[in-house]
Amino acid sequence: MRPTRMTRLRVLVLSMLSAVAGNAPAGLPIEITQKTLPGVLRDLRDRNTNASFVVNGVVELPGYLTGSTDAWYVRDLTIRSGGVLYLGTGDLDLYVKGTIRCEAKDAAIASFRPERLTAAAGKDGDHGGGNQPSQPGTQSGPSAPAGQPGTPGENGLSSGNLRLFLTKPPSGVLRIALLGQSGGRGGNGGGGGPGIPGNRGRPGESGPFGCMRGGESGSAGGPGGAGGNAGLGGQCGHGGTVTLSTPARFPAVESFLEIDSRPATVGDPGTPGRGGDGGRGGEGGSGSGFCGGGSPGAPGPHGPAGIVPPEQRSRPCDPPRLEVPVAGVRKR
Repeated sequence: MRPTRMTRLRVLVLSMLSAVAGNAPAGLPIEITQKTLPGVLRDLRDRNTNASFVVNGVVELPGYLTGSTDAWYVRDLTIRSGGVLYLGTGDLDLYVKGTIRCEAKDAAIASFRPERLTAAAGKDGDHGGGNQPSQPGTQSGPSAPAGQPGTPGENGLSSGNLRLFLTKPPSGVLRIALLGQSGGRGGNGGGGGPGIPGNRGRPGESGPFGCMRGGESGSAGGPGGAGGNAGLGGQCGHGGTVTLSTPARFPAVESFLEIDSRPATVGDPGTPGRGGDGGRGGEGGSGSGFCGGGSPGAPGPHGPAGIVPPEQRSRPCDPPRLEVPVAGVRKR
């Protein structure tokens, strides 16, 4: 009995649905996207699978921020242009029975998205507030509040690792970038508060026969507050390791694999806070009758600027690296 047009259409629809569900027939690859990943993980983790997969778009693995280890088993794996598998801090063991076909021009397997390759910056310190002028008198104004220090930048995360098991050389160049996350920039120190004005001198005092006491000089202005110290930059994370396992006779690694080996960097410190301006001197006391007025007070000193504390995060940041334990793979 010949299949009708409706029967053939029904078979095609069922095949498409089974592919989306993760049960594709041998000739139809299963699509991996961020949306479909939860539904196809069971197929990917089946060590007896005979299914092929195709990566479309950006896909973050389940262990992206948890550091867990996953193992995927595929027959063929195609990574489309623009497709990327992001490991984050997680490890992946990838077993390929057939061939990896890489159409991506940039890294096809990486650690973090480009916008996440630097940890978060520290927070800026608050500025010192101003003091209120005191009542007229003779004492100088007190120091203004200091600016608050900036907080340290966040430490960068270390990349996860990839163990790649190949039976055939990839089709196209497979580019891998397991970069560590650079440390975040330190927060800026807050500026010191302005010094308060000096007190006005007391007025002079005259008697019936002349001046008894002249006007007093104004007091000096208060010193400006110290600037807050700069926050330190965060420590960088380590790059991941790519471990390549292949049969004994295999082409030179450089012919099919590129490893981005740039190390992450320690975050820059913030900018120290500026010292606050000194308060203006108080006005001289007025003369009274036969007396002369007092002199104005001197302005207060400028507050000291904050500093960049001595660097305490100086451990080296390991770059990504490649390990080839199988002697049959040639490295130039």
